[in-house]
Amino acid sequence: MTNVSPSVNTTHKINHIPLISIIICALLFQLIGHYFATKFFVYDSFLALWPFLRIVLPVVLLLLVAIPLRVFNMGVPTFDKKSGIVVALSCLGLCFLAIYLGNFADDYLSYYRKGASIELLRKLGRFERFMMFTASTLIAWEIFHRGFLLGSLRYCFTKHLQIQQRSSDIIAMLFVASFEALFHIKKPMHESIPLIFASLILSWLTIRTKSLWPALIIHLAIEVIFGYSAFIGW
Repeated sequence: MTNVSPSVNTTHKINHIPLISIIICALLFQLIGHYFATKFFVYDSFLALWPFLRIVLPVVLLLLVAIPLRVFNMGVPTFDKKSGIVVALSCLGLCFLAIYLGNFADDYLSYYRKGASIELLRKLGRFERFMMFTASTLIAWEIFHRGFLLGSLRYCFTKHLQIQQRSSDIIAMLFVASFEALFHIKKPMHESIPLIFASLILSWLTIRTKSLWPALIIHLAIEVIFGYSAFIGW
């Protein structure tokens, strides 16, 4: 008589709660941040609320839903040939951005200059105030989007919804790009449309290098070029 071993159930239980919690809280953190965008200054243009909403609370949330903090991708980046090429092309793109903003984007930059002359903006230290503001928002923005949101979505898709890693990466990248575009709808078209493509590139680079630092540095370079073009001029 042949012994037939009982079949082993290898099906994992699908759990939507962490994913839903991440998405709802991400929207709330972002909406609260925009509503109080001009409040809670620590020094001049340095905002205290943004790091709290985009770093402290996300860490607490991940602990509550049992997602490991390694999803933040805060480690040293590891580059391969493809990621190295993307970084090189990004540096080339930054050069073209500087040329464009310095010579062909007066209409776009006037949206941020609000009718003030370059000379007045220089005297008022508008560039320095802009960079102070950027220090409090950009780092928190990248940690929140390329760390917390991208990392936790990828984790939930693969671990809780049993979606293949490649598909999880694509879905998470598209979600982050859509999320960022949602909060830039009122921005000029010169900024809102390229933002979608830039978001996908920076998210891919974060996944590829297993670190958000390349994306953060590239994003910072974009802000420096923009701020210098808008408030000092080339």
